[in-house]
Amino acid sequence: ALARAAAARGSARQADECRWAETLAQRASLHPQGYALLSPGPIEAGALAWLLSSVSGAEHPASAARIARLAAAPAPATFAGVRLLPAGRLGPGLLLVREPAAVAPPAPAAAGLVWDGRFCMMRDMADTKVGAWGQDAPRDRSGLPSIVLRSCPVLRRDDVVISTFAELVEGDAPIIAHAPRHSATGVGFRPFLQTVR
Repeated sequence: ALARAAAARGSARQADECRWAETLAQRASLHPQGYALLSPGPIEAGALAWLLSSVSGAEHPASAARIARLAAAPAPATFAGVRLLPAGRLGPGLLLVREPAAVAPPAPAAAGLVWDGRFCMMRDMADTKVGAWGQDAPRDRSGLPSIVLRSCPVLRRDDVVISTFAELVEGDAPIIAHAPRHSATGVGFRPFLQTVR
C-alpha cells in the first residue's frame, strides 16, 4: 500500500512538473544574464515558483503555497530575492530580476564556483573576483535596463571592472555560464556547460 501510494504521488508530481514546464515554455523566457520575462495573466503557483527559483538562485525553491496570491494575479512585487517589475520596452508582462540587495558578495573567480547560486565559473581567473556589477551598471551599452545589469556578474581586479558580462560569455570558451541551482524547466534540466580544457 505504501509503495502504491508513493508511486501515485510520484506520478502526480511528474504530471504537475510536465504541465509547469509546458506553461513556462509558452509564457516565459529566461535570458543568459539571469533575468526572465513573463507574459501577462495568472500562472500556476508551481510554475511561478520554478521561475522565481531560477532567477533568485535560491538554495530551496519558493513554496508554491506562499506564492499562490502572486501567481493568481502577477504584479510588481519583491519576493524571495526577486523583483517583479513591468517589462516596459522589453515587452508586455513582467520582468523578473535578481533583487540587487540580495546578491551574493564578490568571491574569488575559481573554476567550478557557482556565484550567487546562478552563475558557474568555467575556468580560473587569477587574482580576480566575480561579483555583481552594482551601481556602475548604467555605463554598460548593452541596451538592457540597469536593474538587470546591476545583478549581472563582472570580473574585478583591485576593485576595477576588467570584464563585463558580455565579455565573459563571448567566443568559443566562455568564462561564465548561467547555471541556476533550480532550473525553470524542472529537476531534469541542466544547461550545457562547455568542458574546460
